[in-house]
Amino acid sequence: MVELPPQASSRVAVYSEEPQLLRPLFAANPQVEAVFETPDKFDPAVKADVVVLDRFTPHSTPRTASIWIQPPAAGSPVPVRATRTGLRLDQWHPETTLGAGLRTRDVTLESAEVFAPAAGDIAVAESAEGPVIVARAGEPKQVVIGFHPGRGSMKYELATPLLVANILRWMTPGAFRRWEFQAGTVGTVNVAVEKGTRPEEIRVLDENNRSLPFTVEENNLRFFSGAPGTVRVQMGDRETVYSLTLPDVGTDVWRVPASVHKGVPRAALAEAAPRDLWPWLALLGGLGLLADWLLYGRSRAFRLRASRAIASQWKPQWKRVTQWRKAS
Repeated sequence: MVELPPQASSRVAVYSEEPQLLRPLFAANPQVEAVFETPDKFDPAVKADVVVLDRFTPHSTPRTASIWIQPPAAGSPVPVRATRTGLRLDQWHPETTLGAGLRTRDVTLESAEVFAPAAGDIAVAESAEGPVIVARAGEPKQVVIGFHPGRGSMKYELATPLLVANILRWMTPGAFRRWEFQAGTVGTVNVAVEKGTRPEEIRVLDENNRSLPFTVEENNLRFFSGAPGTVRVQMGDRETVYSLTLPDVGTDVWRVPASVHKGVPRAALAEAAPRDLWPWLALLGGLGLLADWLLYGRSRAFRLRASRAIASQWKPQWKRVTQWRKAS
């Protein structure tokens, strides 16, 4: 018996007047359960991991992590310094978790808001006038995007879906981890660790979400579990689940009944014996050579005798022909 925990998924509630612009960014990921509603149906207590607010200010702040897309300046969680058209996107911050792997070239935003971040805020993307994407850590987490990712030139940039994926991974990291399942017995368990992984980034949790002690030596993690159950080893975006069981002690001894046949049947041995065909093929080849020699490869002496016999038989006839020609 192997115990496997359910695979987590991220629940996202999107409030937008134009859901078709955001549907490819959120509904295409199988690890995301996206629900689309109009802004007038906004519920601050909605049961979702992430709330997306598309170009409107809600009557109350969401109680969970939220993504604000071009919020009105009066209700933006991050103050809006200015609103510009034709603004050039100059720089991403790949050193941050939200900007990891993001890059663009010669991108001009048709309409964008420039923010004035506070101390502790994270700038994800910037223009010459200031940041256009700002993240705010805390409870709950917030990300404010000064342009619409489903409009204009950013609609066709590869950085757009990667940006949304980075935001969701940052807000709900458990829904985007790589899962591996292992089964074994209770006791000491060894786990391979990627080079450069720091011990403070590793968590070993039992089925009750309690931390278990572990050690890391030369890219090898070792922990001990003395009770059956599941143990989760989390290392960044990778999670390995171990289903540990205690082997049962056998109560009965199975004995082979006397009526059961033993050994390999002789018929099977005879059928399994190899059969060499090369002697028969060699014999057929020899017969073919003999037939070829008899038909086309007779000796020279035989051919000479045959030619002399034919010549002696036709010699008197040639004489008569010659005499007849002379007489004529």
